[in-house]
Amino acid sequence: MGQQGQPPVAPPGSVLLVLPDPLTRADIPGLCDRLQALLRNADAAPHADGTPGRGPARAPVICDVGEVTQVDTVTLDALARLQLTARRLGHRAWLSRASPRLRLLITLAGLGEALPFADTGPPGPPAPGSSSAPRPGLGQP
Repeated sequence: MGQQGQPPVAPPGSVLLVLPDPLTRADIPGLCDRLQALLRNADAAPHADGTPGRGPARAPVICDVGEVTQVDTVTLDALARLQLTARRLGHRAWLSRASPRLRLLITLAGLGEALPFADTGPPGPPAPGSSSAPRPGLGQP
């Protein structure tokens, strides 16, 4: 059970990545590699109708940070790099179960738009006809 009192969950059609605690700088490359592998597998999965791949509808990434208790610049670096990894592959990452301390640090660092919280944005699959293709600038929705 995480710090927020709930087990990690993600909406159907999304990719879940649970961050470890403690989180060290040495963990970051492995987390990014793991996310990249998860996203490549999600992109290769067939549509419900059996056609290959997901096309323009990309699975949202849910980064569960409920277990992270040591909140510092390493945490921010890891989250920013995970967001960049997701965006490079045409996805967007949302933070789930963030502690008040992590929310405050993200806000004070000016990263609120770049690192959105799942409870303040659309963590589910994109609406039909919409595109979640990467856009210039990390902070743009």
